Amino acid sequence: MIAGLFFCGLGVANLWPLSLALTLAAAPRNADTASARTQLVGGAFVMAAPYLLGSLSDHLGLHAAFTIEPVLIGICTLLLLAGLRLPRPSGEDMG
Repeated sequence: MIAGLFFCGLGVANLWPLSLALTLAAAPRNADTASARTQLVGGAFVMAAPYLLGSLSDHLGLHAAFTIEPVLIGICTLLLLAGLRLPRPSGEDMG
């Protein structure tokens, strides 16, 4: 169980700085607002994740609940790769 918790934390720990860096790069003129919104959304997810994982564990069992997390990390990785392939607007279009 300790190894499972370690790997779940490792997955989240890698996504946090990457998402913040990509957010700040996407909004160079609004970095303060982008950073604040990223912190707010990230904090909400960090607060909600243990509750949701516990609820899944109550309904599906502990093993099934922790099996869902690597699947979600994989989906997030695919979404990140898809987002990186989208064309970026030029600097002239940004307010």
